[in-house]
This record gives sequence, C-alpha cells and structure tokens, in this order.
Amino acid sequence: MCQHAQAKLTESDLKELCHTLREVLERIMNVEGAELEILIGLCAQICKVIPEEFVQELEGGQIKKRFMKRLVDALNANMNPGGHCSGIRRVIIELSIYMMECNSHYANCFNELWMMEALSMVEEMPSRAENYRILLGDVGFMEYSIPLIALVDRAKELMGQQCLQGVNSAN
Repeated sequence: MCQHAQAKLTESDLKELCHTLREVLERIMNVEGAELEILIGLCAQICKVIPEEFVQELEGGQIKKRFMKRLVDALNANMNPGGHCSGIRRVIIELSIYMMECNSHYANCFNELWMMEALSMVEEMPSRAENYRILLGDVGFMEYSIPLIALVDRAKELMGQQCLQGVNSAN
C-alpha cells in the first residue's frame, strides 16, 4: 500500500508514517511469529517510502544496533519457516537491503552481527514456499517477481561492497 500510494502522500501522511514507524520499531522488538513477519514487512515498506526518516528514527532513538541484532536473530531463528510465517526470511532480507541502500554504513553493522553467515544458511536451506505471496496448504499462488535467492545475493553484494570499501580506505 505504501509503495503504490507514495506519489499521493501528503505532508501530514508522511508525518503519520513517521509516527507509525516509531511504534512499529518498538513492537518489532517484542513480538514473534506471524505478527513479527507482518511488522517487519510494514517496516520495510516504510523504509522504502521514507528512507531518510527511517535512518533518523533508528539513529535518533539510539536503537540501531539492538534493532539490527533483532533482525539477524529473527533470521537465524527462522531457518525452517513454518506455514504460519513462511515469508519472514523474505521480509527480513528485504528490510536489510533497503536499510543498506539508504545508509551503506548499516552493512558494517550487519557484518559485525554475522548477517553474512545467516544469509549463507538461507542460501543452503531454500524453501519453495518463500517464492509465493499466498499459500493454500502446499500450493503457492502469486509468485514474487524476485526469488528469495536473488534477494540473498543482493544483500550479500551490498555487504561485500562495504567490506571492500573499508579495506580500500584502510590501504
């Protein structure tokens, strides 16, 4: 909804999104399962629509490290996602990508939190269900245009670029 309505958002809508973001970030820290998947997905869309405000909220609230650790921990905890939250790894990786695209320094933080290893585990344990928006039993409907593995590759690429920049600036 955020993505499709972006062109029509007014100043007051953007302020409301910022307020909503604060609440979503706080709730992500304390929920599990399907609710966590939904909130991370919403957070990813908000980050995509208002990236500067997203960064300000993370930095200003001084929750950046704790929030990023929560994402990595949730990814590690859901290596075998069940039917009740089959898309949780996808939304975590999407949010991580949006975060690194709007602030490349987040890649360093994710590296420190062992995100690369978690992404490698996702690569090794793919789930066909994660490539579908809707599941009815074992049957998937509405396939995503971007497969999960392509998202993993993009996240690793962003993290790798930041590592190379750090090495080059040290030399």
